[in-house]
Amino acid sequence: MSYSIAELHEKKIPFAVIISNEITGIIYSKIYKQNYIRAIEMSGAEINYFLDIRNKMKFIGRYEIGSIWEYNNFKSEMSMSIKHNFLIRNQIIKGDYI
Repeated sequence: MSYSIAELHEKKIPFAVIISNEITGIIYSKIYKQNYIRAIEMSGAEINYFLDIRNKMKFIGRYEIGSIWEYNNFKSEMSMSIKHNFLIRNQIIKGDYI
């Protein structure tokens, strides 16, 4: 089961939104914890909802490849092992699972 961004906000579940600048255009993705960290591309309705609640979110930073917005201290809620496993699973870094 995948949560919509409205459900995450309503249930006060910590999540983050990553806006990435790709060759094909801008991609919005939501990231939240559901047994493990899930990263899912957002639909048009979810993007509009994000734009409506953006003032309730914390702007983390803008980088060459995009920007990051955080809700309810998402980063501090995730343990180092969960973050590491997410990076390995998505082939962002190479290494062993913790």
